[in-house]
Amino acid sequence: MAPSYISTLPEVEKSDMYKKIKDISKKNYDASVDPYEITDGWVDDISLWPPVEYGCIYTYLIETPGPYTKEKMKAYNSLDAYNFYINGWVQTVFLFSFPSNPDVCVLKAKVRPSQRTTNFHQTWTAVKKEDGTILTGHCTCMAGCGEVCSHVAAILFKVEACIRLGIAAKTCTSLPCVWNQSFSTLTLPSPVFQINFEKPRKRFRKEGETVSQPQRNTLANPRISETVLLQELHKVCPTAAVFTVKAGFPCQQLSMREYSIDDSDATLSEEEESSTSGDDVQLLKDSDDTSAPDMDPDLPQVLTDLYEPSVTAVNLHNVRSRTFISLTVTQTQAKNLAEATTQQAKSEVLINHRKGRITASHMHSILRHMGKRYPTSIVKSIMQYYAVNPNAQALK
Repeated sequence: MAPSYISTLPEVEKSDMYKKIKDISKKNYDASVDPYEITDGWVDDISLWPPVEYGCIYTYLIETPGPYTKEKMKAYNSLDAYNFYINGWVQTVFLFSFPSNPDVCVLKAKVRPSQRTTNFHQTWTAVKKEDGTILTGHCTCMAGCGEVCSHVAAILFKVEACIRLGIAAKTCTSLPCVWNQSFSTLTLPSPVFQINFEKPRKRFRKEGETVSQPQRNTLANPRISETVLLQELHKVCPTAAVFTVKAGFPCQQLSMREYSIDDSDATLSEEEESSTSGDDVQLLKDSDDTSAPDMDPDLPQVLTDLYEPSVTAVNLHNVRSRTFISLTVTQTQAKNLAEATTQQAKSEVLINHRKGRITASHMHSILRHMGKRYPTSIVKSIMQYYAVNPNAQALK
């Protein structure tokens, strides 16, 4: 018969173990109260687990002398103990209640070591059933006698996650049972050339398994040449502003009189036409005046200037179409704009001219939009309804 675990400990640790077990069981030491010697009475039922919370773990690990500090507990997700739980190294947790002290229970589990994959550490911790106060713990690892090794803390993190997520409160009885049995299986070592480092989605696709993906808007041919793209665009809309600065694409500008409008909006359109024509004549006169002093460079119209609060839903279509036809960009304006925005994020001109324009930084969001609802965030980004971060990579 193999010797008991407590008999293998040095005298000092053995004395501490006797006292520890007596305190939690309210009974002098014997095999019936030693967590390493008890064989009957262990149950796999997470609904009986005490309400261990993070505050209980924090208090226990900080107040007990050990490697844990307040600074480390603030970043608990980087601790080895937390990673042991996350990686599934904590096996099934069993619970035992002392008949001599029903207010305290023992939680026991096997925890995989950090340096070996075949052996497991036998770990247990004693907790009050009523409030989840952690009393003590022990592990068969080198630091197990200190009561706060990473393996003891790993069990506590697993119990805390179960309580916090409400797993034990689920109505389905199979879910709690499956959750307590969820841990990593034994991984056998393999040569590097036999290990598949591909992501699961890519690996499943190669193996013929279907992976459900949301349907998104995609280009039929994302590698289409610029010439073919512009030719197709010119067939659809020959008056687009882009053709005013691209050689080889005549832009046929329609006059205001050639555009038909509804009789209900005739009076408004004529007034706007006469007003616009007068401004155009004055602009031509100013441009022909060679004796005028140096002015700001001729730049394309800022799209925010097109805002007209007086436009109603009745004439919105006509005003929008007429504005689209008359909106042009000359070669000189394009050149001046390129020279005025060389400083990118530091240029106020660039920020103003980006408002309302679909730039390259917006194309990805537009193409990936599902189309199921109004793209509020995309519109706000294009119109810059919120302040633009001058340090954004797209502006550098």
